[in-house]
Amino acid sequence: MNKAGLPNPLGAARMCCLLEDELAELGFSLLVSEDMAALHEAKKLSRHSVVGPMHDHKVAVLDEGRAYWMQLTEVETGNIIGIQAYRCDRVDTHL
Repeated sequence: MNKAGLPNPLGAARMCCLLEDELAELGFSLLVSEDMAALHEAKKLSRHSVVGPMHDHKVAVLDEGRAYWMQLTEVETGNIIGIQAYRCDRVDTHL
């Protein structure tokens, strides 16, 4: 496993900024949030379903930056185009 981390973090940050600008030019807005209750509401609204237990704020411990999610919205219509959730768990030897 590579323990050095990201070889060019500034380059990665710049690429993310460029991508967000390009999405805005195409008429989309990007939301990044740690509010997992809001993810639940967004998924109900856009997909008519609920989040799985892994991302359910009522079941899992998702505080202290353990999870976040992203939403892509079409600005003109307000329609949610895409949702993606991420969970960051710390794996330790006490498992």
